[in-house]
Amino acid sequence: MTSSQFVKKLTLVLVIVFFSSGTIFCWSEEVNLLSGKIIHAIINEVSGEIALQNETMLAPFERIRKSDEFTGQFWESSYIMQKAREYGLEDVQLHIFPSDEPLWQAKTGALWLVEPEKKKLADIKEIATTLAIYSRNTDITSELVYLERAHDPSDYKGKDVSGKIILTADAIQEVQRIGVKEKGALGVISYASYTPGHYIDTVGWQWGLLEKSDEIEDNSLFGFSISRRVGEELKNRLLTGQRVVVQAKIETIFYPGRDEVVSAVIPGQEQREEEFVLVAHLFEGISKQGANDNNSGSSCILEVGRCLTRLINKGKINRPQRSIRFLWVPEYSGTIKYLEEYPDISKRMICGINMDMVGCNLYQNNSPFHIYRTPYSLPSYINYVAEAMLEYAVDTNRVSIEGLPFDTIVAPTGSRQNFMAWMEEFDSESDSDVFNIRQVHVPMVFFCNWTDNFYHSSEDIPKNSDTTQLKRAGFLGVAIALAVTNAKETDVLEIAIDAATRIRSRLALSERKAYSILSQSPKVEMAQAHKKMLNLIEQNYRVGLEGLTSCKLLARDKKILDYIDLLKEKLLSEMDRSLEDFSQYYLLLCGILEQEPISLKWTETESRLAVIFPTVKTKMIWPPLYELEEELEIFKTRNAAYEAFNLIDGKRTILDIARALDAEFMDYGGVSPMAVEEYLTALEKTGLIKLNNIP
Repeated sequence: MTSSQFVKKLTLVLVIVFFSSGTIFCWSEEVNLLSGKIIHAIINEVSGEIALQNETMLAPFERIRKSDEFTGQFWESSYIMQKAREYGLEDVQLHIFPSDEPLWQAKTGALWLVEPEKKKLADIKEIATTLAIYSRNTDITSELVYLERAHDPSDYKGKDVSGKIILTADAIQEVQRIGVKEKGALGVISYASYTPGHYIDTVGWQWGLLEKSDEIEDNSLFGFSISRRVGEELKNRLLTGQRVVVQAKIETIFYPGRDEVVSAVIPGQEQREEEFVLVAHLFEGISKQGANDNNSGSSCILEVGRCLTRLINKGKINRPQRSIRFLWVPEYSGTIKYLEEYPDISKRMICGINMDMVGCNLYQNNSPFHIYRTPYSLPSYINYVAEAMLEYAVDTNRVSIEGLPFDTIVAPTGSRQNFMAWMEEFDSESDSDVFNIRQVHVPMVFFCNWTDNFYHSSEDIPKNSDTTQLKRAGFLGVAIALAVTNAKETDVLEIAIDAATRIRSRLALSERKAYSILSQSPKVEMAQAHKKMLNLIEQNYRVGLEGLTSCKLLARDKKILDYIDLLKEKLLSEMDRSLEDFSQYYLLLCGILEQEPISLKWTETESRLAVIFPTVKTKMIWPPLYELEEELEIFKTRNAAYEAFNLIDGKRTILDIARALDAEFMDYGGVSPMAVEEYLTALEKTGLIKLNNIP
């Protein structure tokens, strides 16, 4: 059968199915790549209440860990292993890795006002967040001095902080670096907040200095974190001329460092060697704890595992074709060490989900739910599958004029709010970064509700979680995982067709942006805008083409592979037409505005960079991309340095990388070729990469 004959036959089959199936007319069933029967089975099984119970067991409140956790096993690891086995997950294991970063335990930590009157200001037995992590043993009484900008050396001019304790709204770690280590202060009291202005009585988690050059016995390196209310009261006393004296008493212990990772598996069938991975960080450092960040993510992937095994055991779904791996990790460090230790497992991973902060009440916490795509350097079908499932969840969980739909995903004890959620472009600062980096190359979407009024604070506790939101996040995890791991050839075809339509929607938005920017450009900048917007259109097409190509990774049937190639060919021809149309629009604008059109040509810098091919030398999974001494231009654009490294493949030139980055970060002003060259040259000096000049 020829490709054209296959397409005609496929079209006829789809038409017959469309008109013969009564269920296909249901919009909610049509868009989500799973049958309505399976969707309803997931909704009925996945539980926000069970997820919240587990979240509460993991982090009922910020607590001071007992000594046996530092010498034995952490509570969270033990609990997750117990529940994973109870829920029927297989091959449940604990992986222990040594760490250069020591473990820190607070035994006591109290801060008292002793002059002008005696009053307790803070005590870790009441609020564990109040003592800065890595604070040293201390028993001192000293005068307090206020600095508005204690992170800035200029704020110390004319002020004597030596032998005193600094009060500030700046972060403890930064103030220790200057005020304590350089200026001679005894310690720091801070009322810094991640969400200033929201809640005056919350106390934020803060970290003190722990550098390799530091002596653990350095008793000046301590800090207390206090609420804004208490901080403002002390500040007002000082600004009105009162002498304020405080007493700090602290006892802490350091232990040898270690990271604990828990893993579990739902084995697949015919394609069990391929693995979908769900990851959540169970630890963010050992001392800091939190319900939403991130025991919500940890309990939610546990709930995904429970739901899947229940549905399999009850015969509601077939055992997936591909395996599903679960990882509970210390953020970043545990993920890196696990992937380094088990490269064979890493190579089996095809894609995944990172759940980080997924359970809070969205409206109470002013915190929309986001699914962040993979970066432009790693386009993947997982983005389109996730988007399809999210569309279903949002469409069936928002009020219309007819009221709420039948398929609403609501927990018995949860909120009844609209699902405030959307897909976002790639963002970083969670474990998905490690999977998406070119060294690992496992495309992973990232679940997160952000912002969060209680982020890293004493109020990140289970009462601010919402069982409905946990149920919805759990539903998305199960549905996405099933759509990928159970995808047979016909399912892959549907994933590819769905991807193609979504790619075109995104391309339409980027073209609309390009036309808008060009039309609003001043006459003298039109030629440059034409060049930049042509690049924007082209790069977005190339990302779409690579995303469509990724669908082939799920297929084995040559007919399906050939059909995906046909979809790509059509998209390529559309790209050529779109670029031509845009250039014609530029010429039309020039004629209307009586502006002489300028032919496209490379600058001298671009011509030079077009023959330099970077290659990666390092084998490190997580190389130190940001630990460069120079203040580099590329660091001004969030994630640009990460993506510059990811785009190195030995085939792209520096100019190719710069053009890709300029399009990816267009909304932030773009990235210049000079900034990319500067960064890659600095990376070459570190030995991480090599720049090859090939005329």
